[in-house]
Amino acid sequence: MAKKTTQYTRNRNRILRYIKKHNIKNYVDLYIPTEHELRKQGIKGKELSKLTRSLKSITPKYLQDEVKRKQEQEIKVTPKQGNILENGISQVIVDNFKSQILHFPKEISDKVIAFTNTLINEQGLESVAYSLEHMPLQFHEILNKTGYDSNSAMQEFASSLVEYLPDASDAYKEELIEAFEYNELGYNIED
Repeated sequence: MAKKTTQYTRNRNRILRYIKKHNIKNYVDLYIPTEHELRKQGIKGKELSKLTRSLKSITPKYLQDEVKRKQEQEIKVTPKQGNILENGISQVIVDNFKSQILHFPKEISDKVIAFTNTLINEQGLESVAYSLEHMPLQFHEILNKTGYDSNSAMQEFASSLVEYLPDASDAYKEELIEAFEYNELGYNIED
């Protein structure tokens, strides 16, 4: 007999099927971990139910609105804007990254987003966006590589993000990584 699929898996598959069917992957940057990945991270019971409800709230209308909003943003951006164009792209890169991170457990997402905000305040939006674009692995790939050990994944991600900052000195990079490892950075969420 086939194993019965759970509500979480059905909703995840529904969303991914809709994105693939309507060919909107370029407009909707959404990473939804599998239930197996979540269970390896220790998410179960009420937490899994909460994530299932959040997946249920992602409707086709919501996805269509996201696509329209992104298409309108692309239309509004013109090549004559120069530096404004670069800032807009950098902002989109950082916003997409933050939206991906919000799908992880709160302890992980809060710490990674706070660290990213600290880097933005100290190094600038363009530098952080450049680093996010040029680092070899994204956070979910690092998490998968480390066997879902969230602490080592966060440390590896932070060191990779800092390593690819274009204008930071080596001493500054080492100082940032040490501060993150000793929990000095990443706990205060800044808007």
